[in-house]
Amino acid sequence: KYFKYIIYHTPFAGITFQAHRTLTRNFAPKKKPELQDDFDKRVFPALRYARRVGSCYAGSNFAGLASVIIGDPSLKEGDRLGFFAYGSGAIGEFYSATICKGAFDVVKAMKIDEHLDARRKVTVAEYEAVEKLRDKNIENGDWVPDFSILDNWYDKHYKGSGLLVLKDVKDYYRNYERA
Repeated sequence: KYFKYIIYHTPFAGITFQAHRTLTRNFAPKKKPELQDDFDKRVFPALRYARRVGSCYAGSNFAGLASVIIGDPSLKEGDRLGFFAYGSGAIGEFYSATICKGAFDVVKAMKIDEHLDARRKVTVAEYEAVEKLRDKNIENGDWVPDFSILDNWYDKHYKGSGLLVLKDVKDYYRNYERA
């Protein structure tokens, strides 16, 4: 009752119902229909971007936060959200936050939906080629991305956009720059 929304770490969207069931079992037991209704109202809206993107690892709580802010313009300053973050099955933490003034405007300015709508669909062959490059280079301490792949997709859609992109890896340190 304390939280307007509960946002879970989301390696894949389906796991959030299990997380919510476990949490409510421990702190506010509910019968399945009541649990489903609570999930639909307080958790499902946080999956807006997770359902479109998939796992973004540690960023999934923030994707959930952006999801509820952009999806519910009735959120107001002071509304409280609960977050459950966990990783590798080793640790987990529950924390809360309140909506601050201007949150909707900040998230809206990110144009997340527009960026997701502009994604390029790849063929299976293209995906496999990119995965082979990733596998080949993922452990390299020194590496420079090949921006010519996928028919110069970088030049066509990222160059000059101001988006943050990986510039290179030097001594296992990733360097980013604005496109």
